[in-house]
Amino acid sequence: MPKSGPISLQPNMKRFGYFLLCLFCKYLSTEAATFRTRPEPSTNVKLGETVIINCSFDGLTSESSTIWQKDGNLIFLKTVANAGVDTARFSIVSTPDGHYDLKITSAKVEDGGKYTCSLFGTGAAHTTLTVLVPPGNPVINSNNNAQSTENQIVTLNCSSAGGNPAPSIVWYIDNVAITSEITYQAASIRGGTTYSVLRRTLVYTDHNKQFKCRVTNGANQNSPKEASHAVLVQFIPRVSLGQYKPLVVIEKSNVQLKCGITANPDVNSIHWYQDGQAKIGNTARQITFEPVGKVNAGAYTCEAGNKIGKSNDTVVLQVQYPPKVTVVKRKIINESQNIEITCNVDANPSPHTTKWSQVNSTSFVQTSNILRMTNLKRNQAGTYTCSATNRLTPSGGQQVDRVGTGSTEVVVQYPPGRASIGVTSAFLIGQAIVLTCTMGDPGVPAAELYWRQVGDSQIIGTGQQYRKDQAQLSDNGEFECSPKNILGAGPASRIVVEVREQPSFLEPNLKPKESVELTRQSFSLLCRARGKPRPLIRWIHDSVYIDRMENYADFYRIDTSVQAIDIHSENVSSTLRFTGNSRMNNGLKVEDKGQYTCHVTSSLITQPLTKSLELTIQYQPIINDTLQRVAANMNDTATLTCRAKAVPKATFEWQKGGRKINSGGRYSIVPTVSGDTYLSVLKIMQAAVNDFGEYKCHATNAIGRTTINIDLTAKTTPDEPQELAVEGKTWESIELKWKPGFNGGYPQRFHIYFWDSKGTFRKIEDIAGSSHNVTELTPGSTYTFKIFARNAVGDGKYSANLTSTTTGLKLPVVEKTEFDKKNGVIRYRVSDSNVCIKIEKLVHGQTEWTMEVKCAAPVLNDNEYKMEDASQVMDVRLFICLQRRMDVCGQPSTAIKINASVMSKDVSDETIIIVAAVCGGIVLSLIVIVTVLCFRRRRKQKKGYEQESGSGSGSGRHTAGNSTVNSVSSTVPRSNNTASMPNNNQIRSSYDNPALQDHDQDHDSVDFDDPASGGVYSHQQKNYLNNKLYLNGGLPNGGGGGGGGDWNHYDNSMVHYDEDNRRNIMDEQEMNRRNRQYLTEPPYISYQDLKKPKPDLQIGLNGIKNDSLKPGNESGYSTPDPTKPKKVIYEVIV
Repeated sequence: MPKSGPISLQPNMKRFGYFLLCLFCKYLSTEAATFRTRPEPSTNVKLGETVIINCSFDGLTSESSTIWQKDGNLIFLKTVANAGVDTARFSIVSTPDGHYDLKITSAKVEDGGKYTCSLFGTGAAHTTLTVLVPPGNPVINSNNNAQSTENQIVTLNCSSAGGNPAPSIVWYIDNVAITSEITYQAASIRGGTTYSVLRRTLVYTDHNKQFKCRVTNGANQNSPKEASHAVLVQFIPRVSLGQYKPLVVIEKSNVQLKCGITANPDVNSIHWYQDGQAKIGNTARQITFEPVGKVNAGAYTCEAGNKIGKSNDTVVLQVQYPPKVTVVKRKIINESQNIEITCNVDANPSPHTTKWSQVNSTSFVQTSNILRMTNLKRNQAGTYTCSATNRLTPSGGQQVDRVGTGSTEVVVQYPPGRASIGVTSAFLIGQAIVLTCTMGDPGVPAAELYWRQVGDSQIIGTGQQYRKDQAQLSDNGEFECSPKNILGAGPASRIVVEVREQPSFLEPNLKPKESVELTRQSFSLLCRARGKPRPLIRWIHDSVYIDRMENYADFYRIDTSVQAIDIHSENVSSTLRFTGNSRMNNGLKVEDKGQYTCHVTSSLITQPLTKSLELTIQYQPIINDTLQRVAANMNDTATLTCRAKAVPKATFEWQKGGRKINSGGRYSIVPTVSGDTYLSVLKIMQAAVNDFGEYKCHATNAIGRTTINIDLTAKTTPDEPQELAVEGKTWESIELKWKPGFNGGYPQRFHIYFWDSKGTFRKIEDIAGSSHNVTELTPGSTYTFKIFARNAVGDGKYSANLTSTTTGLKLPVVEKTEFDKKNGVIRYRVSDSNVCIKIEKLVHGQTEWTMEVKCAAPVLNDNEYKMEDASQVMDVRLFICLQRRMDVCGQPSTAIKINASVMSKDVSDETIIIVAAVCGGIVLSLIVIVTVLCFRRRRKQKKGYEQESGSGSGSGRHTAGNSTVNSVSSTVPRSNNTASMPNNNQIRSSYDNPALQDHDQDHDSVDFDDPASGGVYSHQQKNYLNNKLYLNGGLPNGGGGGGGGDWNHYDNSMVHYDEDNRRNIMDEQEMNRRNRQYLTEPPYISYQDLKKPKPDLQIGLNGIKNDSLKPGNESGYSTPDPTKPKKVIYEVIV
């Protein structure tokens, strides 16, 4: 049977050894693996927990032999456990990627040891496994007891049984680690007892302190175990009277002298001494002063004793107090005399500053304990304060300056000043008269005030106030107030007293009612009132002030007269006269009826006095609001209405053809009354032919009779509206009004037609009333209006035309507009964000402005707008438009075109002029240089031409003229594509001259554009192309290799052909002229000095291939010699 533990070797180990030898031999036939992960040198696991010891290999195969050993004994071969291994707790965790980990569960103490992971031929890796067991609870043993005294040496022994590994023991006193006089002894066997001994020389502060030992190992790092022991120490008393020596306190504060005593055993005696004399003989530990005074200052000693011995401590108590100032309370002196007052001060410490000051004055200061003043003035009277300042420095507190003060009143006697009576001097009859008198300076001593009425020497009162209970009109007059004291009298004051009378009505006056006939002339109303001040009388007609009526002077005249009454009051008479230019013979009008009110106001009353009269105007009937044309259809009921105003009551009579119509049968007459308006309605049922015609309505009362004719007709279309006029207008609207015509017997509605000066028509239909506001018009525009009515029968006639113009509306222009064409950005500034910004653009090739954005909502001040594509935009302009009427805009603001990359807002005009001048000078210099170089080049070329002409004998030549071009075009097939102007990207993506690129692609010829081939357009001519020399295929008018241009446009009449020399002669100036005829962009450019073509390519000329192109002596203008190498030269002059 196996022993305890994971492994027990068996007797058949020999056979197992043979097995291992076989595995080893098998290993020798395979490639060796290598360690990927080795176990850590040491591994810990807590008792009962699980641990995995990692071990992995690279290159591990199914043939590899892996081994785990413990303390040199085999426990696993590959994943097979050796006999005796507790497979319930020991296992191998292996994975296909080379992991070969040892897993131990429910770890036991005996599982600890040295573990080895190995592979045949690779080596071994070791780890020491420790099974952590927490230590036992510690125990402290000590020889310390209650009789231990200070300076005695005691020992404290802390022991802890068990634990793996042996625990560490640390000593603490009040949680502060102790590091000296400690002896540590670890357990000699696993699970044994570990000791730590502390030797301590006792001090009195160790008394009742807790000495702790703390035991930990890897198993309880976060939960150490502790044991504690309270040390007892006997010592003589320690006495302290505090840290402040001396102890400085402030007078009147509460002070306690505490005798701080620490002793073991407790004290059995306490004694206090003051200045060496016994103070208290009992065991009280403190002396209290509530409050402390100057008498308590001195040296205090506290003595304490126990069975071990005695000790004491002494403190000096110093009592500080602020200055106490004593001065005379009052000093009386006459004006112009001298004065001297002494200030007495008691203080601890002594004051460092003593001074006199005057209350409520910042200018008077005397730094002395004696106040001295000479020739005293009245304005120097007042309260003077002596201030003494010392500095108190209490122990344990902040130093503070304390001030002691004492005040004395300096009284300067002098006569009173001027009297002054208050402004309240107006009183009503019956009220109490109260007058108040004050003195600017009452003097010293204070003066008395005396009252009298001017013109009478009798004193009518004394004191600050004079009072009379009942005011009368006779009290109007002047009163005087005079001040006096023992030194003299001051100037008197006077006031005029005004006794007022509230307004009241006088008789005779308005009656409650009055009735007069309309024919009455020079009619008037009288109102009378009295009062002081003079009352104001105004007249009101039916709640409207007559003097506020429009043109009231054409209808009324108000006469006012004033007379004195009872000396001081006034009588006002106001007469309202019914007269004026708008009255015929100063007679009355029907509208004069109503309530007339006499309205009396005064500054003495808040509510006016009123007296009213109801005026009735009697007049014969006045017929109004009656239609003089009425329409009806046959067999319908016709309704005729007659309305009249009359006073007194009116009656009606209807007639037709001189015959009175009575109610009955087909006729119905219904009268109604509303105030002074009377109505009579005649209804004719089943109207017949003979019912149509003229009717008369007679209205009669006691004053007279009035008649109106009413015409009954058949129903028809309405009459045209009359009196079309403008009621009002704005910049966007015109309000129209008109007088409706006869409605034809049916309800009518109105229709407005109007048009502007451009002939744009609009209409507004179905208007019910007789006015309308036409809106959505444009400012400053002229419109013509006409109107007609429509009823159930049809449309009536148009009214006369009416022309009117809306008012102007001036909108601001957009400020500081800029157009950055390169970046497509429009910048502008507005001062109002409640508008729209309309932006229009002018595109290249177009003549009309087009809309970019209809309404851009701006922000205040600077704005930016980004265009999507500005490449073809030539110009932009901006308008300020109304947000609610985006069709209403101000004048356009054309943007200043800028290039943001080269232009700045901060560049001044002077800078621009300087830059332009410098640039102009540079350009002029370049032109001169280029002109000189071109001139020298032409002379050199002409000389070359002459040399070649003299030596060349070829059978033909090619020039830049027509014959040259035609000869080339005859041998080179034409392309159907005419080259158009390329953009920059196309130029960069192909050769330097895209016009010739088509030719190069379509023909097996020299690449004129490729520098490597020695073509015409080499890189040294690249700058010419960048100056926009696009030649419709490379040559004038679209000619060139592959171009679709018509070269035959050139005039051959100027070409001279010399049969003998086979030369074409063309004047160079003529050639340039013809080139300029087809090309308009300067400057002209010459293409010369052609590079040698590649020998293995065709140039595209008949009979010329490969190595036939060799250097020769011919110039661009020489006649080509078939026997000589060929050179093709084009000179294109633009």
